[in-house]
Order: sequence, then structure tokens, then C-alpha cells
Amino acid sequence: MASRGTQRGSGTRGKSEQKPSVVGSKVGDTGGILSTHRLPRGGIREQGGLKVADGAMPDSTSVGGLRTHEAGASVLRIVAIVSAGLIVLLLVVAIAFAVLAHTSAFVIDAVEAVDTEHAKADDLVRLVTLEEGATLLSVDEAAVREAVQKNPWIASVSIERVFPDTLRIHATERTPRVMVLMGTGGTAWLLGDDGHWIEPVSLDAAEGEALRDTALAKAVEYGADLVTNVPADVAPQAGSACTDDSILAALSFEEQFSKEFADSVVSYSAPGVDDISCVLSNGVEVSLGSATSVSSKEQIVRNVLDEYGGQVTYINVRVPTRPTFRYVNSPYVKEGSGANGESAVDTRTNETTHIQDTESQDAESQDSAGEEGLGTSQQDAQDSQDAQVSAGGMDGIDSTSMSYDYDASGYSYAGM
Repeated sequence: MASRGTQRGSGTRGKSEQKPSVVGSKVGDTGGILSTHRLPRGGIREQGGLKVADGAMPDSTSVGGLRTHEAGASVLRIVAIVSAGLIVLLLVVAIAFAVLAHTSAFVIDAVEAVDTEHAKADDLVRLVTLEEGATLLSVDEAAVREAVQKNPWIASVSIERVFPDTLRIHATERTPRVMVLMGTGGTAWLLGDDGHWIEPVSLDAAEGEALRDTALAKAVEYGADLVTNVPADVAPQAGSACTDDSILAALSFEEQFSKEFADSVVSYSAPGVDDISCVLSNGVEVSLGSATSVSSKEQIVRNVLDEYGGQVTYINVRVPTRPTFRYVNSPYVKEGSGANGESAVDTRTNETTHIQDTESQDAESQDSAGEEGLGTSQQDAQDSQDAQVSAGGMDGIDSTSMSYDYDASGYSYAGM
């Protein structure tokens, strides 16, 4: 009896043959296979979220990337939830604030202030006008500050809320920087350290006392420098900013001087921006000119004072490359005091002479001023002299004016 499984040809009847699955790419036109992979029996399974054939290893890079993607998505979901929560919280707070701002529980029932040196608390409180029903949460702070600053002494204002119903004001005053002596009217104006006018000061000079000396004494009381000889068109207004160029030029010197030197200045003369001068606490007058090369001008003044001490009465540094000074070579003259308005004093006669501005005087009038400064003899008048100086060692030559030229290396003698 013949077998049912008889083989015909090259095939096997009644039995299906599994064909290999081919993975790869063809090379050229030869039909060749670059690589092949026969899938094992058993089918497909999942591992790490990827479908892979049984017996095959999953791609580790793909698995890691999937995990990173999932982690990033989780972070984004958390951020979105937190952001939404914060928005809701802010809305709740805003609504609550709006409700509380207009509740009668915090309606302002009292306004308080603290005294300053020149402003009483009651005066500051009277400047404040609140809207009806204003509460501690709805009060217009800017309006309160503006109202209090109508007092020209007040530079800044801070506001304190004292719950449940009190508004407390803390005011900070301007510090007087200079006192400006007006040309007419016997008055002076205080100018604050922020460049704003404060208020006028009445000057009552005693009989026989110069108005400048009265103003200087008053300026010292306020801890301020005195500015004199300002243009006639200077028109201060309380609380407004100073815009006069000549006064600003004098202040520019003060700002650029070293603190030690600025503290030694007791008054400025400011008839014009290019014609500034000052008087030091030792009574020496310094002609400064315009507010340029300020540090160089200060150093020259220091050098002259170090060299000649109490003998110097006047120093001119308008042109710092060719400075001049005047000194008195006499044992009878003692140093003056700009702080109390005094200049050189002749100890033989006890006469006080105020130093005059000599920029507009000729040589003859300068000699006369020197003679007046000593107040007694022709010999002393001859001892009073002008000498041009060197930045290094400054030599005053009797009855001789020395001239010095300036170059990059310093001063050098050029002849008489």
C-alpha cells in the first residue's frame, strides 16, 4: 500500500513550507541581499513599551528616549497645574483686596505726622485732604506726598498705615546747602541740597555792620555757605528748582572740590559763570574763574597756602597754567577769618581791612589796596606784592613779578 506522504519533485505534498522574512536592502541590479533576519517562531511580544519579536533585544536608545519624553510631559503637566493654581490665587487675592479696600472697617479716621526741625506736625497734617470714605488700602499715596511737599522744607514723604484707621506721615527735610544774598531788599534765600529753593531769610544788620557779614553769620547758623553778588534777575520761588547759571557754576566748584577743601570755603561770589571766586575760612580770597580744571586749581591754592601760610591775602587761579598770588611780607599782619567776615588785621592799629577784588584794578590801584591793607607805613605798602608762582616751589621775589610758562612737564621760568 503506497504511503500518503509521497514526495513529488522537489516539494513535499500536504506540508506548507515557511518562507523566510527578509530585512535589508538590495545592492545594484543583482538582486543580492545585504542582510537577512529570520523571525523566530513564537510571534511578537511587548517589552519596555515597544513591540519586539520573541528572542530579539529592544533598542535601548529608543526606550530611553521614550522615558525622557514621558518625564518631560509629566513636568509640563505639573507646571500647568501650578500656574493655573497661582492664577486662581491671584484672582482671589485681587478680589479680596478690592472688597477690603472699600470696606468701612479700614476707613481713615485719623491722620498723624511727626515734627521735623522746621515744620510742625499740625502744619503738615493740615496740608492733607482725603477723599470722603478713603481707607488705608485705597488712599492715594501720591496725592498725600504731593500735598505735604507743598511745604518747601520737605524733600520726601513716607506713609505708614496703622490699622485699623490711622494714616501716619513721616517727612524728611531738605538740608540747606547755600544761602544766596540777594542784591536788593536785605534778604537772602536758602537753597537746599537737592537744588530747590527753600525760603527767604530776613537779615537785620546791626548798626555799623555790613550786610554781607550779617548774611555770613546767618549762613553759618544754617551750616551753609554764603553766595553773594548774584545777577539781579535771580528770582527764587519756594519749592522750585534753581536754574540760575552763575549759582549753579558756584555749586559746581563745591561738588568738584575735595571734601576737605570744600569745607574750608565759607562763601562764593557769583556775578557770572566765568567770574566765580570764593573766600576761605582763613580769610584768603581765591579768584576761580569758570568751573573747569577744578582739581588743578585746588592743588595750586593748596601749594601757595603751604608755602606762604598766613602771609597770603589773594590767589588767582583763573588760568591754572599761569596762577598769581598776593602776600604781605610784614610781621605786623595776622591771618584773617573768612568765617566771621574778617580779613587781614594790622596788629599795630587793630584795623581790619576787607580784601578787595583786584581783577579789574590796574597795578597802581593794587599797590594802594596793599597799602590800605597794612594801614600805616609806605614801607609796608612796598612789601605788599604780587608774584606769579610755580607748581613745584613758589618763590615770591621782592618788588619783582616773575613769569612762568607751562608745558607738559610742568612750570618753567620764562623771565621778567
